Amino acid sequence: MWAVLLLLINIYTVALVQVQLLTQYQEDESSEVLSWELELYWGTLPRAMFTLFKSITGGLSWDVCVHPLSRVHWVCVPLFVGYISFTVLAMLNVISGVFCASAMEAAELDRDMAVQKHLHRQHEYVLKIRNLFKDIDTDQSSCITLDEFEKHLEDDAAAAFFAMLEMEP
Repeated sequence: MWAVLLLLINIYTVALVQVQLLTQYQEDESSEVLSWELELYWGTLPRAMFTLFKSITGGLSWDVCVHPLSRVHWVCVPLFVGYISFTVLAMLNVISGVFCASAMEAAELDRDMAVQKHLHRQHEYVLKIRNLFKDIDTDQSSCITLDEFEKHLEDDAAAAFFAMLEMEP
């Protein structure tokens, strides 16, 4: 949101200066009719803002809309080129960098969550295996004999449990 607001302020400021210079040019020339190019691209503040937006997003070749400005005032062309340079090379790259950093941060959080989930699953497996060993140890001797183990493997539920743990009995 802040990136869009900063971009809008930049576009608004440059458009305002360009339209002001165009209005001053029109008054100085005492001509009420602007060329169709000036009127099309720079005639009003919304048109100028739209032209500036299109020129940084590839919707309009900025070479096309800068030529009519060269007749208005010598400041218009350097201002426009400065706007393009600053916006494309500095502002949009910084905004892209912020978005990339944000995406990397989110991916890191996802990785941390995956590790936590794996550790939690591992803890659950340990508990299940402990319970399995308690079930196998029928005489409660804290030792599992081969007979107890083989007897437990005959049970289909035990075999399914081993399969769930991806273990071959």
